[in-house]
Amino acid sequence: MLDVLCLLQLDAVRPDGVEADIRRLSQLTGLGRDTARIALLRLAADGWIVQVRPAEGVHAAHWTIHTSPPTLSTPEVTSGRSQADTRPDRHLPLDVPAARNAWRSHLRHRTTAVAHDVFTANHGLAHHCARTYQALTTAEESPRILADRLGYTLPRTLAYLERLHRHRLARTDPAGHWLRPGRDQRDAAATAIGAAGVLAARTVRHETERTAWAWWLDELAWRRLSPARRRRTPGADQAALPLPELPAPRRRHGPHPVHRGRADYAAALAHLRNELHRQAS
Repeated sequence: MLDVLCLLQLDAVRPDGVEADIRRLSQLTGLGRDTARIALLRLAADGWIVQVRPAEGVHAAHWTIHTSPPTLSTPEVTSGRSQADTRPDRHLPLDVPAARNAWRSHLRHRTTAVAHDVFTANHGLAHHCARTYQALTTAEESPRILADRLGYTLPRTLAYLERLHRHRLARTDPAGHWLRPGRDQRDAAATAIGAAGVLAARTVRHETERTAWAWWLDELAWRRLSPARRRRTPGADQAALPLPELPAPRRRHGPHPVHRGRADYAAALAHLRNELHRQAS
């Protein structure tokens, strides 16, 4: 999660923080929505990130990386790394384009390694195997170095390595050192364990939830209008509309479902899913 937040802030080139929707973070990390929310709260509690603006309406809270992060919880190991995993010079200022691009490439390499169907919870190998896979490079490294980098015990690290090895996501040399295979086997592994398509389905579900929430906010905005204003329409000779255009979700789907005067999100989600099903068929 911290990798993704750093990447978003680098991409935005904004020192005052970035909008971090937990559904978007879920998609970028491969974590579940609730796990992403808990990760944000834990990073904030430990002083890694700071909320600079609360969530409001359809906009998520804004977060920024703390300027003085706490001490690393795991030791930093730099020996034996391949070029693919070399970190940029931490002393170069990020306003230097070369340094910013190098960090962006480094963080994308780390985040895309783990945001995959094969590492999803329930269906896949879950996040501990994902972190172990992320720590592997194309250069051989001993299990002890990997354990120190991950912060896991040696037996636990070996168990994750063996699990990755069973799915051809890690290999070992005769000396007992571990590395990533030369060919990316994540798609094949996800298909073999029945996890293929999990992230795509999650993305569709998140988009449906966003639409349902925007639909309800639009319904509330519509209800606040007076009956006279609801009926008003612009004349042909008017250069500007007297009212904002009817919000997109309400214009498309009609009034938001309600139950006893409150939003019926279950009915709204069912309606949106049925629409998607009709469009797909």
